[in-house]
Amino acid sequence: MVDAPIMMPMQPDAAAQQMLIEQVRRLSDSVDRFNSTMSLVQQQLARMEAENRHTIERRDRNEARLTKVEDRVDDLESWRSEQRGERGTIAAIAKSPLVGWIVGALLTLFAAIKGGLIK
Repeated sequence: MVDAPIMMPMQPDAAAQQMLIEQVRRLSDSVDRFNSTMSLVQQQLARMEAENRHTIERRDRNEARLTKVEDRVDDLESWRSEQRGERGTIAAIAKSPLVGWIVGALLTLFAAIKGGLIK
């Protein structure tokens, strides 16, 4: 025959109190586990925030550098356009037939004066 634990008879009020105490212990354990989990989540969030802050600061620095580079490129492009425009204008004037006639006439006049044809 197996020795069975001897159970003492309990009063209904005492049994109800014992059940309530056990439920409170379980709830307390659940709250402790929940608090531990929340603490871990807070630590993870703090770590993630620190990583993101570093990433955001680096992104802001990169954006500032990119803005400077874009401004420099714009300056160089406008300078290049000005150079092309000046060269284009000079080339257009030099290729003009009217300018050719005027230059030719001036050279002829100069040669005539130097050659002694015109005094």
